[in-house]
Amino acid sequence: MFVESVNELTLGTLLRLVFRVGERALDVRGHVVQVMPQFGFGVRFEDLSPEDAAAINAVVAQGS
Repeated sequence: MFVESVNELTLGTLLRLVFRVGERALDVRGHVVQVMPQFGFGVRFEDLSPEDAAAINAVVAQGS
């Protein structure tokens, strides 16, 4: 996932992300795998439950 942010994080930074996908509230862990200063950073999720992964994949498949 790419997070738009003017705050710069270091590669490898561990994160806890809390966000909504439709009606589902997700509370997931990940780490920074890409940094684009002044634009944001890429996050790779860790240990997603099958249900959380399915919810994220459904949104990506819709393109929204």
